[in-house]
Amino acid sequence: MCGVAPWGDTAHGFLFHSMDAGNSFTALNCPVSVTGTSAFSNAGHIMLINPGNGAQIFLAGQAEFNFNSGNAYYSTSGLYVSGDHGSSWVSVADSLKTFWITQMSFNPANPNELFFAVRNLNINGINSGGGGLYKYNVSNGSVTKLFSQDVLEFAFDAGNSQIIIANCTGHINISTDGGTTWSVNISDRKSTRLNSSHTVISYAVFCLKKK
Repeated sequence: MCGVAPWGDTAHGFLFHSMDAGNSFTALNCPVSVTGTSAFSNAGHIMLINPGNGAQIFLAGQAEFNFNSGNAYYSTSGLYVSGDHGSSWVSVADSLKTFWITQMSFNPANPNELFFAVRNLNINGINSGGGGLYKYNVSNGSVTKLFSQDVLEFAFDAGNSQIIIANCTGHINISTDGGTTWSVNISDRKSTRLNSSHTVISYAVFCLKKK
């Protein structure tokens, strides 16, 4: 459940856990701020359970601006992991704590790789930072930045997870090697004809048709 929107200062959201198919719920500590109703809330999945380990949960936050001081973001965002069904949480990297994470997804061909997208927000000339696409290695804890533009959402090709499509502001970019290299910005008004409910898929279909 989201907290106060938009950016309710230090008001976090709420996290609940059921162990009996939803008949009862227990409130858990929520380490991040989750504001899901502001104008910038284009987030996809912000909580994922490791498909190979049901006790391991990843939780991503969305940055909050300190309107009281007007000059900083709170360190209430970032990426956290729990190994005990959400009872306790550990920050993956403190450097991510002011980042606006818009989506997370496991690599469908490698569940050891968690990808997440970040959008940089600018309020009063202050940046939340970190816009781009990242890869987190679940085994060794390393975080690698793969792309350095704001990413609103992204998708893996259904037949080849090395192909990644990143939806940025006003254009898309495509990688065919797992995020090592990227295409130039791709933008074409014809893509709007597809009228898909999912922006990334709209552009992906358009690009495939061009080929």
